[in-house]
Amino acid sequence: AVLVEELDHLLVAAERAHAGRGVSLLELEVQANVSKDLVLSRFLARRGRHLDRSRREWLRHHLFHARTYCDDDPEVRSRYDAASRLALRFLQSLERLPRARRVEILRRFHRASLAGKTEMSEGR
Repeated sequence: AVLVEELDHLLVAAERAHAGRGVSLLELEVQANVSKDLVLSRFLARRGRHLDRSRREWLRHHLFHARTYCDDDPEVRSRYDAASRLALRFLQSLERLPRARRVEILRRFHRASLAGKTEMSEGR
């Protein structure tokens, strides 16, 4: 999960710099949380199968609810909490879509600014 998160941060920051766009720390965390869930879901699903409900709940518990913080700064903790909430809401809304639309929506989410990611997480 840490490897996926750090690679995601690097790739998003590089892409935004290349495009001449900035990126906030919250946006980096939201995007990385979505990427971690997707990558680890595929890893846990094994051999192309879909992740069953109990494994998905276990994964999301550990990714989004059972976090421990290395930083005592309340602002940093608040950012991580907000990123987890937004990412989880987006992932839940993604699951309600037909499979054929998910890649398109993921691409749109990736390209979106923080405001766009927030809107997509709220189902707009």
